[in-house]
Amino acid sequence: MNTNPHRDDDYLPCQDYIIEGNDSSGITRFENEGKFYFSFSENNKIILRSEGYSNEAGRENGIASVLKNINNEGLYHTRRLPDGRWILSLKAGNHQEIARSCPFNTEEEVLVLMPGARKRATSQINLAAVEAGSIEQEGISFADDSSVGQNVEDDYMICREYEEKSVPNIQNTVISSVLNMKIRASIILP
Repeated sequence: MNTNPHRDDDYLPCQDYIIEGNDSSGITRFENEGKFYFSFSENNKIILRSEGYSNEAGRENGIASVLKNINNEGLYHTRRLPDGRWILSLKAGNHQEIARSCPFNTEEEVLVLMPGARKRATSQINLAAVEAGSIEQEGISFADDSSVGQNVEDDYMICREYEEKSVPNIQNTVISSVLNMKIRASIILP
């Protein structure tokens, strides 16, 4: 007789885990047809989902186990389902699955859900946001529109504007001389 209260088919379809209202640790709790479920999400993306528990206490134990083990990459395993898709499975110290990802077409897609990969992706997103100026970072500042053109000493043209232009020979000599005079004048005159 199977004493495991969690059968392999106790997972709901992934879209059933998309529910508003996760807590500060990224956990969303809900009930469906008398069973108790949870999911863990980051940035509005479901990372892990639970099987159905027969009671709330069991679900809370499952949540505690997931939160305890979520950053331990050694407890994650990829597995190919019979339909050919891949899942990422988080196992507890006793090697029992405590949560799994939604299925993906390739193992590479599933590996992106690993804690290290998620952390690197978040760091890159934050870095891009800092570079774009949408997140403030201590020690980094960006010019705003009001400061553009106020510092006359830094009002240089882009480099290609200073280059000599290719024109017929007679004119090239004249233009080159004029450019040299302008450059010398700007160096000599303040």
